[in-house]
Amino acid sequence: MRNSRDKNKTIVCCFGTRPEFIKIAPVVIALRDKYPMFNTQLMCSGQHEELIEGLDKIFGLNDYINLKIRSTIGKTSNLSILVSNLINSFSRAFITLNPDAVLVQGDAASTFCAAVAAFHQKITIFYVEAGLRTYNIFEPFPEEGYRQMVTRIASLCFAPTNNSQRNLVQENVSKNRIRVVGNTAVDSLKKIRSSFTFREKQVLLKKEIPQLQILEGRKIVLVEIHRRENYGKPLVNILNALIEIQSKNPNYFFVFSVHPSRNIKPIVYKPLKIERGSL
Repeated sequence: MRNSRDKNKTIVCCFGTRPEFIKIAPVVIALRDKYPMFNTQLMCSGQHEELIEGLDKIFGLNDYINLKIRSTIGKTSNLSILVSNLINSFSRAFITLNPDAVLVQGDAASTFCAAVAAFHQKITIFYVEAGLRTYNIFEPFPEEGYRQMVTRIASLCFAPTNNSQRNLVQENVSKNRIRVVGNTAVDSLKKIRSSFTFREKQVLLKKEIPQLQILEGRKIVLVEIHRRENYGKPLVNILNALIEIQSKNPNYFFVFSVHPSRNIKPIVYKPLKIERGSL
């Protein structure tokens, strides 16, 4: 990191989507707890801020800087509009804060844009969950492209597995730029599990999903499908398969966590006539 030793180092940890927040939260908590000499800032692009609501309080991380990108671009899903505005917003924020390092996680547009904005200002980049690969640039799209590009400009790549490390080494990433650290989603899961008693979890679930009141003895399966490559017919096929599975297995109850995307909701709620809160 670039500033003088006698100055508190500023690390800006960036996220924009719910998965990013879930996986970056334990890193931010650890930095603040174990390295109080660092000024650890949390920055949200505002890309999916409605999906962060509630999670920030559970993790005690509701003090983040919100760039509110949606107030600029609206609800558009056009990647070029999203990316150009994200790079601009992150760049302006970094110019103001002048951080010593920027930490990004995963493979979302906000990951890529924060990294590019930092790179243009010669700010050190730390990349969490580096090394995931399909080597098909269009699957997942655009994530595979983003994660390959971020790898090239990151100073340190934190790989979740040995296999991810091997991918990076095969791409000529120097071993001294790689650390195998595990999957931070596991750390978040452990924190969530320890935050509530079993009874509290039951009460919360039944409040959110009233159907669970009459499901004693049935097995619950949580479903979340929102990948861009599943939009349209693939999503319909997946949902029809789940409905068929449930019809043949009445002891199972499928709870669908519906993503707010306009490419998801109409398919889930209207053509298939799926009851809100369940399959």
